[in-house]
Amino acid sequence: MLRFQIFLVVLALLPSLSSAQDKGPLTNLDFLRGAIWRTLDSSLSQTNLGSSIELMAEGENEADWLLEDVLLSWLLKRGEVVSLKGGDPISALLSFRILELRLSYPAQRRSGFLGPRQIKREAKVDFILRLQGPGERRVLWNQRIKGRISDWVPRARLKPIKGPSFLTPPLPTGRWARYGEPVVVTGLVAGLVYLLYSNR
Repeated sequence: MLRFQIFLVVLALLPSLSSAQDKGPLTNLDFLRGAIWRTLDSSLSQTNLGSSIELMAEGENEADWLLEDVLLSWLLKRGEVVSLKGGDPISALLSFRILELRLSYPAQRRSGFLGPRQIKREAKVDFILRLQGPGERRVLWNQRIKGRISDWVPRARLKPIKGPSFLTPPLPTGRWARYGEPVVVTGLVAGLVYLLYSNR
């Protein structure tokens, strides 16, 4: 009877194979989009941009399309009149240059004893916004926008996918994850099998 109780206790400590959640974490794209939005809210919520704005990227960055999309949505929600066509002499010009816009997985942890592993997901947002007036394009203000947010995501949900490098960082690996865990799990399974058959 004692062996059977030990068997049940050890089973309870093993991670559940179906660690399903009702609502999964945000995708990497949505997470980075949210980080940009929150950074804009915290940095420019009180800034007066003008009645008509032309939005333009400076330089070339693979994440320009994402920043432009979030900037456009954010400006429209504020009630700004925004143009993307270029060369509008009566609009103020809001240009942006990305310094850093990417995701990373800087850490990992395990929830409980041999529970499912979780990965820390971090978004770094760092870009420059410059507002120039209409006509002669006199610089009205120039501001660096920086922000960083993070969350924890079950590793099982971070499947390798194809996509731009700023959205698909490499998953972290550690010596314990590669060597220690298989040894411990194998030992537990062997112990359970022994208890099961020796209890008969």
